[in-house]
Amino acid sequence: MCEALYQLLLEYFDSGKNAKNRQEIELNSCRYAITFLLPATQSRIIKCEIKYQADYYKLYEKCMAFAGRRSLEHFFEYMEMNNTKRVLERS
Repeated sequence: MCEALYQLLLEYFDSGKNAKNRQEIELNSCRYAITFLLPATQSRIIKCEIKYQADYYKLYEKCMAFAGRRSLEHFFEYMEMNNTKRVLERS
């Protein structure tokens, strides 16, 4: 389910390339990813069997990169995901 939603959001994001309301389409797709897809993917990482956790984590990374297209906070989080030293600390 999460992978299908991710693919759908990618298509929706790309559908605004030549549209007059391109920015709105891009913002809405990223907003939906932040509101629904990231929490759903996090939940699946926690609840799934060990053998599927790596797959869900890869999807989570892709979702963070996608959300980072229009969210500076998520962009920084994505950039720091595999960093052992955190550049920005959350307050």
